[in-house]
Amino acid sequence: DLAAIPVLSTDDFRIAAHVLSLAHDLDPANEDILRRLMEAAQSAGDRARVAELSTDLLRLDPADTVAQLRLISARINALQNADERLARYEAFLGPRGGSIDPSVRSRLALDAALLLRERGDFNGFAERLAQAVELDPTNKEAASLATAFFSQRVDDPAGRLELLATLLAADPLDPSTHLAIARELAAAGAYNPSLRMYTLAQALRSRLGQAADPLLVGEIQLAYWHVAGPANILADMYESIVAQRQAVAAQAQRAIAQGVPPDQIPSPEQVLLQTPSAMLAAAAAAATGDAQMLDWAFNEMKLAASASVSQLENDPVGALRIAAEVLWLRLLCGRETEEAAAQLEAMRQGAQLNPDALARLEGWLLMRQGDREAAENRLRPLADRDPLALLGMAVSAEAEGDTEAAASWYAHVYHAAPGTIASAYALTRHVALRQDPPPPSDLATSMEAIAREAIPDWVERFNGDPRLFMTIEVTPRPAVVPSGGRLGVHIRIRNISSIPLAVGPGAPIDSRLLLTATADVGLDRARGMPMMEVVAADRRLRLMPQEALELTVHPELGNLWLILNMLGDKAVRLRWRVLQGFISNAEGLFVEGPMGLTAESGVQLRQPVAMAMATAEEILAAIRSP
Repeated sequence: DLAAIPVLSTDDFRIAAHVLSLAHDLDPANEDILRRLMEAAQSAGDRARVAELSTDLLRLDPADTVAQLRLISARINALQNADERLARYEAFLGPRGGSIDPSVRSRLALDAALLLRERGDFNGFAERLAQAVELDPTNKEAASLATAFFSQRVDDPAGRLELLATLLAADPLDPSTHLAIARELAAAGAYNPSLRMYTLAQALRSRLGQAADPLLVGEIQLAYWHVAGPANILADMYESIVAQRQAVAAQAQRAIAQGVPPDQIPSPEQVLLQTPSAMLAAAAAAATGDAQMLDWAFNEMKLAASASVSQLENDPVGALRIAAEVLWLRLLCGRETEEAAAQLEAMRQGAQLNPDALARLEGWLLMRQGDREAAENRLRPLADRDPLALLGMAVSAEAEGDTEAAASWYAHVYHAAPGTIASAYALTRHVALRQDPPPPSDLATSMEAIAREAIPDWVERFNGDPRLFMTIEVTPRPAVVPSGGRLGVHIRIRNISSIPLAVGPGAPIDSRLLLTATADVGLDRARGMPMMEVVAADRRLRLMPQEALELTVHPELGNLWLILNMLGDKAVRLRWRVLQGFISNAEGLFVEGPMGLTAESGVQLRQPVAMAMATAEEILAAIRSP
């Protein structure tokens, strides 16, 4: 039994394949033995044997699209040159191949596209790649390659969004796709659908156990600012940091009472906002015009930035970037003007800024120092290409009481720098002056329409409980196993969503299953050895809506076989449990994956083996009896 070997080698799998080959020859109709033989041959590196056995498997299970693809690909790859392989691909992808499952043809189209790219035929590559995506929307590799290929060649935000929507349909559980869509929408000024996708991405990342990313949190907060204004974001950050510091202070008091040395006790002052959030808070507070909130937010920004710089001793570029952002925020917030002047002079002397950035910061500094005419002379030449320079002119005009010019320039900034702190600031000030936001751009309107059409409500179904888009059932077969009979467990996985879903390891319908058993005898439970078996449910490349994948496994080997034999004279009650996409938790126990399901069966009764406790003489007598 391979499960009893701590470290497996290729030779171990070769031996297992040889033994299983003997079993297959004795019982060629046994699908379970055949699949185990193919797994052993695959692990032993014998691809030719796997391809040969795929023919046998398709006789037993003609609907196995994984085996179909494996066999066709093996035969094509065995051809001697690229022209022959392309001709064979053409046959499968043309009208003659119409009877083959589209999911198989999609993978063949992708293989053909890659071969054409190697030959330098980029038109043929693009044609076959588009065919791969069209044949099967769950082909994530094809959708991802198409998104990258066409995005590099066409600067079209609407086209990129449609391609990303295709990629989302291929794998609705990939948070990186949600993020890419959110950023594309934000960069176009389509903030409501952008916030929706940011929220979904963050929820998926949390469910998948991915650590919170401070930069991503800042992006989401910025999206909220664009949609709902800065007040809620500021209130949330203020209440959160105050509550955290109060909790740490209470913990510190308890630690002191317990005699913990002071240098081992965290202090509330060590609890800081993440730097991206703190910087956004300072800008948001400046936009509101709330002096008290600005004092708090500006101080939090300085504390967070200082802590970040102290951690970048070996990264001078990173430290310089944070210093430049602090300088910019000093000028945006109108705080610490003298420190800003000294910092700007140091950067000028160190040649750390390009001419446009230097002129822009000089203009902002002059404006904060009250020399608005000189500030405008610095900023106006940059206004056509630098939204931050234009923002400075808007702030200067508002300070002088020219609200008409200020509102006009704020609207220009809002449209010129979508998805940035500058656009959010401009939006807030425009609303303060005109009581209405600037009208959305044509691009923003177009992108919102595409998002409504291409990213429907079913996306939310994939963001929570996986029971909303699939089911798993486990049924013992038979329910009563007679003496000497075989144990069987039937597993049924069904796609209950409204779209096709890919099947495979790590796919939306994860094919990695862990089958575990509990065995009870009377009132006692059999213990001492784990009774589990990994099941690869790779039978289909995808499941259409309401389609089910069904398989029956016979988990009679390994530890379970030993236990059942030791209990041969007793009736044993078995319960089966399936863990989909299984992982090991902190306690070392196997549980279902973050987007997987668990299912349990009813009771299966294994009846005692006749004469299990008989003596040798009794067994011989039974054999000799007529």
